[in-house]
Amino acid sequence: MPVSKKRKRAGKVVQRQVFQGYQPDHSKRWKLKIKPEQFIYLRDDPDFLLLIKIGRAINAISFATCNWISFVECKTHVQRRQHRRGL
Repeated sequence: MPVSKKRKRAGKVVQRQVFQGYQPDHSKRWKLKIKPEQFIYLRDDPDFLLLIKIGRAINAISFATCNWISFVECKTHVQRRQHRRGL
């Protein structure tokens, strides 16, 4: 019977990798994450709620604009419908 994977790894010593320092990830630089402890205080703040509303409005406008621009040359029924929905 073959040896299990747990027993194969049991005698090996795991070596830690050397810390390379901070390397920013530019693909996620606009991502914002709020911790639950911070959110408890922010959810009642009127300025924070206003920023959330503005962000939602900008997302809706940018989605409609992208949809409208993507289907300028309406060749099919679906493209015409998406163009009109974007307007």
